[in-house]
Amino acid sequence: MRPLQLLNFCPATRRAQRTARLGFLCLSLLVVQLAAVQSAGAVEITPEQRAFFESKIRPVLVRECYECHSEGAKKIGGKLLLDTHPDMMTGGESGPAMQPKNPKASLIIQALQYDGLEMPPKKKLPEQVVRDFVSWVEMGIPDPRQTPSAKKPGVSLAKKKAELWSLQPIANPAVPPVSGEWPLDPLDHFVLAKMGGLSPARPAPPEALVRRLSIDLTGLPATAEDTERFVADYRARGRAAWEALVDRLLDSPHYGERWGRHWLDIARYAEANGDDGLGRNPNFPHAWRYRDYVIDSLNRDTPYDRFLREQLAGDLLETGSDAERDRSLVATGFLALCAKPAVAMNDNFAMDVVADQIALVGSGVLGISVGCARCHDHKHDPITLRDYTALAGIFKSTETLWGAAAMEGLSAPQTPLHPLAAAAWLPVPAGTKKAAKGKFNYPPGAPLAMGACESGQVGDCRVNIGGESSKLGEWVPRGFPELFPARAEPFGFVCPPTSGRLELAEWLVNEARPLTARVFV
Repeated sequence: MRPLQLLNFCPATRRAQRTARLGFLCLSLLVVQLAAVQSAGAVEITPEQRAFFESKIRPVLVRECYECHSEGAKKIGGKLLLDTHPDMMTGGESGPAMQPKNPKASLIIQALQYDGLEMPPKKKLPEQVVRDFVSWVEMGIPDPRQTPSAKKPGVSLAKKKAELWSLQPIANPAVPPVSGEWPLDPLDHFVLAKMGGLSPARPAPPEALVRRLSIDLTGLPATAEDTERFVADYRARGRAAWEALVDRLLDSPHYGERWGRHWLDIARYAEANGDDGLGRNPNFPHAWRYRDYVIDSLNRDTPYDRFLREQLAGDLLETGSDAERDRSLVATGFLALCAKPAVAMNDNFAMDVVADQIALVGSGVLGISVGCARCHDHKHDPITLRDYTALAGIFKSTETLWGAAAMEGLSAPQTPLHPLAAAAWLPVPAGTKKAAKGKFNYPPGAPLAMGACESGQVGDCRVNIGGESSKLGEWVPRGFPELFPARAEPFGFVCPPTSGRLELAEWLVNEARPLTARVFV
């Protein structure tokens, strides 16, 4: 397969993409400014608030409340709907269910605290869950579910797909004709054509240019010596000096450190589990290997399609050396860096980990929220319950490798890590590698890495009714979402011996699916 052309980090094309990269920086600022104007007055939800809702609030609503308080309920209790923000704020027979930033006046908080009202009626939820809802109200009840429940006909899946421009094939539009001296490359033509007659700002002086480029590309300010040297070179050679500066900054190891941060945010990188709800914070002592892998990938200009293959299925890739094998194993840390709250370690824990991995691929790679489809067809995005379950089979057939320290003190078994083939690692004598109770012993100083590998039980998944792993519906073959209106292969695939992670990676980077490239850009 050819690398994705929009995303190729290959050194041979790096210099040719130099201007486009910097152009994207400028274009991004323009887009942000336009978006700010267009969204003035709209309800703003930060990425952190959205993540809080999706991980702490929505799963509880689905699991504990939707049976009686959703559009699909056989009988709606108290005429109260909780499956959209507008319906929740309208409330039921007792009035609005929530009061923003006022937990004491919010009926749902009173019910969860068993203060006059008692919901859910069978048992009080764990104290940490109640605190999460209090925090949500104190935030102002940020909620992405802004469309009221269907008191009008629903939108068909085919119509959703047809309306999403992001799913349509990538076009190659003609470069718009513009006048003036500013446009230096085709991207500039598109920007200027959309500026509505406005004139671009004057070129930055060399002192500002070296400062901006240094901070944008390496995260570090230019030194006084670098600034003086560039100003003299720019006055002597003009654009050639600018190009040489960009080349030097892109070759800096700090480039990977600066831009790798963005991918580490997507991968929810951390070196500890985070508060598990019981005041503990288990460490991820081997997470740094994944961090270094990401930085190195940007510095070596790994093509994006290879980057994704390594992170989703590095343990299944063929490699030519121990070093490359280790690199591919470390890359699968992408799937292991998820928080494991102790309060969630119940019968649903395995599927909660699967849900985290599906959400990571959905939002991080495809830019689509998929959490709703754990329990029912997504109301806004073209993801069905069947799509979700097909993906769940892939990740349920995958074993996540956290390691002993990451699981310290938690109602789950110790999990082994990837042993790496570095010279410092000495094989354990025969008969002593596997210890009792499923634990693995490694000699002191053995290089280890978090990650993922094939499970000993590879197979398909059954629909979890209402998101509950104890309430099982039909079997769904492992497969991929039926997202794309054209050029998509039939739903489902056959791969009995493997989880399907490598096939999923190939599906994501196939050029017939432009969404992966668009989301990365």
